[in-house]
Amino acid sequence: MHSIMLVACKTTDGRVIGVCEVDNSPPLPKRKSRNYFEMVEEFQQAEKDQLEPRPYMFNLAVHKDSRRQGIATALVRKCEDIAVTQWKAQKLHLKVREESKMTKAWYENLGYKVMVADNRNDGEEHQQVIKETLYDGSVAVVLFRNLDPSLKQNTTSNKVNL
Repeated sequence: MHSIMLVACKTTDGRVIGVCEVDNSPPLPKRKSRNYFEMVEEFQQAEKDQLEPRPYMFNLAVHKDSRRQGIATALVRKCEDIAVTQWKAQKLHLKVREESKMTKAWYENLGYKVMVADNRNDGEEHQQVIKETLYDGSVAVVLFRNLDPSLKQNTTSNKVNL
């Protein structure tokens, strides 16, 4: 399985109070062709090239009435656990809108770091923050966390203790 959606529900009434997704599928290539066989070749090449960091966590949301109760942290940790135990990943990636300073700080508090690329120019090293323009034109910063396989939790259950 390449993509998993986690859903946190209130135990008393089953109401959804949080969601998060984690994905390990290869990124979809920018389609150059409408021919099916050429598209398959483009997809296979994208898989080889690993155009985007994987695994990738996204769409984390907690209902406003259920915030500040550890639900978001539990969902993030479960995504990390899935990445380690099911996909044998050593890192988990995500994107945060550049203007979302509080969100970025929250992820950094959980151990995430801004991803940088080392650029060498005229013998000097320069680190450049990796950014991406999103579908709506806003800019996102790529964050990652190194995962420690020795810290994996019990994954036999789909329940997250809050």
